[in-house]
Amino acid sequence: MKLYSDKELSELLDKPIFHLIGDCADELGVECYVVGGYVRDIFLERPSKDIDVVVVGSGIEVAKRLKEKLGRKAHLSVFKNFGTAQVKAPSNLPPLGEATVVEHYQTASPMNYDILKKNAAEHRKKPTEAESAMWELLREKNVGEKFRRQHVIGEYIVDFVNIKHQLAIEIDGGYHFTPEQQEYDRNKTEALNKIGYRELRFTNEEVLQAPEAVLAAIKEALSEENASPGGGRLEGAFFEVEFVGARRESYNRDSRKPIVEDGTLEDDQNRRDFTINAMAICLNKGRFGELVDPFDGLYDLEDGIVRTPLDPDITFSDDPLRMLRCVRFATQLGFFIEDETFEALERNADRLKIISGERIQDELNKIILSPHPSTGFDYLYRSGLLQLILPELTALDDVQTVAGRAHKNNYYHTMEVLENVVKASPSGGRLEGALWLRWAALLHDIGKMKTRRWEPSTGWTFHNHNYVGAKMVPQIFRRLKLPMDAKMKYVQKLVDLHMRPIVIAEDQVTDSAVRRLLNDAGDDIDDLMTLCEADITSKNSQRKQRFLQNFQIVREKLADLQVRDYKRLLQPVIDGNEIMEMFQLKPSREVGELKQTLKDAVLDNRVPNEREPLMQLLMEKAQEMGLKTE
Repeated sequence: MKLYSDKELSELLDKPIFHLIGDCADELGVECYVVGGYVRDIFLERPSKDIDVVVVGSGIEVAKRLKEKLGRKAHLSVFKNFGTAQVKAPSNLPPLGEATVVEHYQTASPMNYDILKKNAAEHRKKPTEAESAMWELLREKNVGEKFRRQHVIGEYIVDFVNIKHQLAIEIDGGYHFTPEQQEYDRNKTEALNKIGYRELRFTNEEVLQAPEAVLAAIKEALSEENASPGGGRLEGAFFEVEFVGARRESYNRDSRKPIVEDGTLEDDQNRRDFTINAMAICLNKGRFGELVDPFDGLYDLEDGIVRTPLDPDITFSDDPLRMLRCVRFATQLGFFIEDETFEALERNADRLKIISGERIQDELNKIILSPHPSTGFDYLYRSGLLQLILPELTALDDVQTVAGRAHKNNYYHTMEVLENVVKASPSGGRLEGALWLRWAALLHDIGKMKTRRWEPSTGWTFHNHNYVGAKMVPQIFRRLKLPMDAKMKYVQKLVDLHMRPIVIAEDQVTDSAVRRLLNDAGDDIDDLMTLCEADITSKNSQRKQRFLQNFQIVREKLADLQVRDYKRLLQPVIDGNEIMEMFQLKPSREVGELKQTLKDAVLDNRVPNEREPLMQLLMEKAQEMGLKTE
């Protein structure tokens, strides 16, 4: 957190985009302000990509004027029904000076531009061998990003380009080593650098003879940060500016869609969700950099407090989604929810029922991806919101005692497992993958309440809670409008298998057991092991250490087996179709039993995964089952 004077704010906003917006507003005779998260993040010294601008007048007209100034490189979207507009353009605009932004981006005349596009289209039809090979390397499945080929930028045709990361890739053929071509290449590189593009160059030989090294260099370039330093910096290759006219809002009780009227800046700040998001900085030339903070949002940032600008009961009742946003901001920023605001959460929790599953899961996912998600779940639970969103989870907060013996509180155990998973997979990795692993941690024990039993001889048991919990996962995903695709199946698989490594670790760790685990978990084996290690929350330090040591043995055996046993070798070379044809069977229990016999033999390493020994075993089993083997 850092405090700035108005003069310092004007220096931080001394970027072409903000001056251009201010100029557009001045030309139209209206006030305009950058507001919301961008302003908040300046003081928190956090990167920010999206810019929200409030205009005391028509936001759409200011957006149109900005698009005119930016020229062809900017994209304008107008949403008349909502009275808003969006302008998207490259974040690395040149400094304002003698040359205007329009001149910078529209270096090619319309006629030349059309010729360039036509030439690029022709070249795409007849690529060189190296260009074809590079295009195959740049498939999205290989690099995780989309590239364009033979793309026009300014007065140049670039071989391959990723616009999101502003990365240009050139292939230098033999003719690129003539003096004329070298000068042309230097000019192209200089022109690309001026508008923020980085450039990679490869020779034909490098692409054709060392594709792995080329691919590695491209991936490394895509992973590099492309942002300018300082608080409130523009993150990424593009910025998005959202324009809206200042307005006042009123609500009907059965809907979160507001009735909107034109308003003043004060009206617009009144309708903001929280004080830390209600600050505004003027962009007009005469007041450039002036902070407008009527609700002392700056003090709340200093104190680490989330509170509403006006009566929290009205704020939350009008738009119940703000209750989840309240918890989300507190969790993401590590802030506290002010007492009066939290009490309003409790009073208005039932209003969440009018919010769609899509909106709920969006906020919930952001809470789950925060540095300490259990804090957010604590707020959700104590306010009564979690009971409405995930009743299967809050049901775990139930401890029963029989004969003086109680089982652990599985809700708080789940929170501990979730935090352990976060520690084991820090946010430096891919957040998309981290999200679903965290969901698996959140749901791994939801089957326990349905399977809880008291057995006098052994005490409390939760037999098959993993299987029952896995069956519950699709219902929860469907209700919250979470994806019902491979992501759901991934979570379901981890919930189902999360007891397997523990069972192995409790017993002697054999190759056979580990090989079966590897076969069933497949590519998700590392995530499964991470979840299982996180699941060890015993207060008995010796028992916990023993489990973790055994898990390390399991991991070492997994690594060893993955080297020795390719995944394809774990599936018998004789499949079900061949078995049915051989014994004149239709899909049936007998076919499944024969397949399982072969599979068990391969996994237990009793026979090599080769046709002759497997065929012999198959015939013996078929004879035992009374099937005709001739």
